[in-house]
Parts: sequence; C-alpha cells; structure tokens
Amino acid sequence: MSNSISGEFKITQNIRSEQVLIRIKEFFKCGNIVWDNKKTNCKKYTVKSTKDLINIIIPFFEYNFLITSKQLDFICFKECLKMIDNKDHLTEKDKTR
Repeated sequence: MSNSISGEFKITQNIRSEQVLIRIKEFFKCGNIVWDNKKTNCKKYTVKSTKDLINIIIPFFEYNFLITSKQLDFICFKECLKMIDNKDHLTEKDKTR
C-alpha cells in the first residue's frame, strides 16, 4: 500500500464555458482539462504536478493576489507544497526509502 500526498490546483466550469478553461491551459502551458462531473456538464482544468504548481501556479498567485479569503487558502496551499517538495511531510524512515 502506498501513502502519498500531493497538491492540486483546479478550476471548474460548465461545458458551455470550456473555452475559458482552454485559454487558461494555454496561458499556464501545463495541466489538463477533464470531465469533472458529466451529470452536471462540468469540466475542470487541473494542475497536479508539484513542479508545475511550484514553478508556474504559485508564482502567478504570488504576483496576482487573491482578494477574498482564498488568499489565506493560497498561503496554506503554498506552504504545504513546499513541505512536499522538501519531503518535510515524510517521517525519517520514509525519507530513507
């Protein structure tokens, strides 16, 4: 059994607004667009690569501040990704594997 931890950035839109997701993906030059929920006709743009999250997504939001309480969520997200990248979330036993 594998225990793993990862981050994910996602934006969800109704299929009618799929073009917005396509333009966002083109802007960031990373991530994927997949079905989020076929029952509600929603698609989502996701970035799961820790490298892309740290090197592309985080710098964008560091420069373009979120105005709502989402800024606090972003700060927490950024700190968690740094821990993952530095392997600080692992026990000493897991770090030697």
